[in-house]
Amino acid sequence: MAREGGLDFRGTAVQGRPGARFVYLTWGDVDADGSFAMFRRAKLMLADLEPVVAGAGDTGQVIARVDLTDECGGPRCARLKPPALRIERTADDGGDGSVAFAGSRCPRTTAIQRHLRATD
Repeated sequence: MAREGGLDFRGTAVQGRPGARFVYLTWGDVDADGSFAMFRRAKLMLADLEPVVAGAGDTGQVIARVDLTDECGGPRCARLKPPALRIERTADDGGDGSVAFAGSRCPRTTAIQRHLRATD
């Protein structure tokens, strides 16, 4: 969503006030009964995506690639920053104006695919 001074992101996973919105990437264990116990999470600040999202227009996708394993071999936590976070724009037309989050270089974690929409 366009707002004075930039974009605003909305969605069920989006948290924070305008200008400081973020999503959590959460790690945890799923028990046999399907319950989820979180043990770590990382924060992706959506303002970090704004320069690339604003240039993407209605076509293409913006991909945030996250190295999910930290320097000690554990799950990454805290605010995500380069070089663990790489943001790129693709010419691939996703058709829905979405922002995709894809995990990379982590043998223990499957790819994370979350979609947010910068909506009107």
